Amino acid sequence: MRELDDLLGQNVPWIDHEGPRAALVLSSRARLARNLSGTPFPHRIAADELCSLRARVFEGCAAVEGLTGGRTLAMEDLGDLQRRFLVERHLVSAEFLEFVLGRGLVLAPRSEAALLVHEEDHLRLQVFSAGFDPEGALARAQALVRGLEKALPFAFDPELGYLTACPTNLGTGLRLSFLVHLPALVRTGDLERVVQALGRLRVTVRGFHGEGSGAPGGGPMKKAISSMMASLASWSATPSAMAQMASAAAHPSAAASQGSR
Repeated sequence: MRELDDLLGQNVPWIDHEGPRAALVLSSRARLARNLSGTPFPHRIAADELCSLRARVFEGCAAVEGLTGGRTLAMEDLGDLQRRFLVERHLVSAEFLEFVLGRGLVLAPRSEAALLVHEEDHLRLQVFSAGFDPEGALARAQALVRGLEKALPFAFDPELGYLTACPTNLGTGLRLSFLVHLPALVRTGDLERVVQALGRLRVTVRGFHGEGSGAPGGGPMKKAISSMMASLASWSATPSAMAQMASAAAHPSAAASQGSR
């Protein structure tokens, strides 16, 4: 599919550029989950309705600053090799491709932001930054989601916050994560102990390609892994928490452990 041809020769911008603490942290990601008001969650919608809703989302994204000039992709139009390419670029998860009809992807011009349509929720916005930069990724994600909300009304409850398909994501729908490289912990045999300690700090450790995956050259997750996705626990709270997201990013240990990909 020609829409992806120009990406083949491009480096991943959030890895290509050196960021804070780049020797340890390859990239930071802010993810926000949202659903459309008055519309059933994706798993309760027929495939033909998903396609119609996806077209509505694509149309709404055309007016959002930061997404204009990018590309919109219908997953069923892509071949297997192209879908795998998106997984390798960390733009979609392998689970996202298990059922492709009605699912879509909106890519920002330089692929530093991606909007997944009809994963677990109607919208999963993810924004990437090079190195350890949770504040930068979060600020750009907030700006994009504000633009999206002007074009696409979100499902919102005064007590619960933003509504999500999984109750553990209720509130802000936020997850902050970091792609880190820790070969020394593998060599010393200390990685498993560190992973257990992170769990007590409410930090989730995942593989190179997210939930259920391992790490290249490192075997399954329960064994030594040299690269991992260390996902700060999603911080779900009341609507007022949207204004406090930056504080949560600066103090991740106060977050409650919950959320999905």
